[in-house]
Formats: sequence, structure tokens, C-alpha cells
Amino acid sequence: MKLTNLVVICCLLSLLVFCGTSPNSTAPSSNLLPGSFQLTELDGLGKRLSNNNANDSLLPNINLGSIKSSQDFYFLLQNIGDRDIDSIELSITDSAFSISPAQIQVLKSEYIHTPAAGLSPIIKISITHGDALNGIGWVGILPKGENTAILNISGKTTNLGGRDTIIGFISKVSVNALVGDLRVYGDSSEILLDSKHICGNVGDISAGFWMYCFSSQKIHFVNSGNVPDKITLAVEKGTYGTIFDTLCSDSTVQPTDSISLSVSDSISYIWMSLTCQNTVTDINRLPLNSLGVAQKVFRNIGNIFGN
Repeated sequence: MKLTNLVVICCLLSLLVFCGTSPNSTAPSSNLLPGSFQLTELDGLGKRLSNNNANDSLLPNINLGSIKSSQDFYFLLQNIGDRDIDSIELSITDSAFSISPAQIQVLKSEYIHTPAAGLSPIIKISITHGDALNGIGWVGILPKGENTAILNISGKTTNLGGRDTIIGFISKVSVNALVGDLRVYGDSSEILLDSKHICGNVGDISAGFWMYCFSSQKIHFVNSGNVPDKITLAVEKGTYGTIFDTLCSDSTVQPTDSISLSVSDSISYIWMSLTCQNTVTDINRLPLNSLGVAQKVFRNIGNIFGN
């Protein structure tokens, strides 16, 4: 065999080997797997969740932990299959939960296309719990403890046979809503801490510095939230304006625990301030001032000086 022929054969063999191992080559279309969703949280450990069966009863759980107020959470949505996914729609149940964007035109395959073919979109799940996330205003609080919603992501891809098929990713999204709360009781009934039951006000009424009347031998302050409360109590004896004595200062009261105070005939007013670890409260009962403090005054109408 001539040397020139041998060189040509070697070059052809090298070219075949190079083409067979090119990172940009693609497998025959009949071997390409359908598109597949993967959702990765962009905070903490970034647990990866993937699910293509929209009827799967064993839903992956996205646990977002505890929130003290309204909060946004961010995720990376990827296509880990071989074929593109298009006509993607995203939704989530429960009006306190929202997701954006609601639609994505196409999600390219992470394996077939080069990185320049398209960026993986960022998905935002917003949970309203107290103040509005966008703009101003109060939007209400979630029930304390676990709150759940169902996340649904669907799109269209092609199967091994080349036919269009609908795929879905569904997951239970859970969050532990922290709520600061306090209930106050007299001897036999609750002293309702809302604006409908006030008997006067001191200080800034817009900040909830309301006065409530009671007539009992004891008064009980019960932590009805799910975060520790810090309570300061002071009593005033005699006529309004005298120096009052502080009974406890920033005393920590755990959830379901309470502080009780015996009310003597000489006590005319009880002053209370409350903080809840910067956690939201029900503003209809415990509005917080700019320092995150709820303030109340209780007037003992059983005392001659309290009338």
C-alpha cells in the first residue's frame, strides 16, 4: 500500500472518530426522551423536585419554612429531558399564594441545546401575610401554623413516538405562618381587644393605644399566638396621672402560657405593652406602632379612682 493511501485512510478514520464523539452532536430523534420539569429552590440547600405525572397522589412537598410576614420565594425551572417543552402554564391554589410568571412560551432542553439557546426562567412564589408585598396596605394574615397550596406546572412536549403529549409538575407548597397574639381575661370572660369594645383612649389612638374597662379580682394575659410574647405590665394606683409601678418588664411568655395579675381595690389602671419578635399581628386587635409594639390600657371600673 502506498504511503499516500495510508495517510488518507488514517485521516478518514480520525474524522469518523471525531464526529462520533462531538459534544454538539445529537442522538437520532427516535431516541430523544420527552421534556421533563425540574424545580430548584434558590435558597438554602436547593432541594431538587421533579414530577411528570399530574395524577400522582404522592406529591413532592416544597416546605418553605416559617414566615413572620409577607415574603417572596424564588425557584429555577429547568427542562431536564431531551425535547423542548412549550405552552407552559403555572398556577397555585389559595388566594394568599401567587406565582409569576403565569405562562412561559418555551423551555429548552438542558442537554440538547447549548447554554446560549435559552436561559432557565426564575419562578417567584409570593405569600401574603400581613402587609402587601407590592404597594402599601394591609392584606390580612394567614391562620397561624401550617398553610398549604397546590402548585401546578403543565406544558406540551413530544414523546418517543414523536407525538405531542402533555406533561405536568404538581407539588404541595407548605409554609408555617407565625402570628403574634394575646388574649386577655377577667374573672369569667374575655376582654375583647378590638375598637368596638374600647371605653376610651390614651396616647395615639391610631396606633391602637386603646383603653378597656373591666371589673374583676384577677386579670390574665394569655399568649394565644405561636411565637413567644414579651409583656411589660405596670399598674397605676389612685387618680389618673400618678406614678405607676412596673410589675414586669419584657417578661417572656411562651405560646399557651400566661401571666396573671391580682387586682386590688387600689389599682385604677393597668398599662400593657407587647412585642412578638417582629411577627405580624391582627391589626384589628393588636395594631403595632412603628417600633413593633402593641400598647393597651385597662381601666378598673371597680376602683373609685378609675371611674
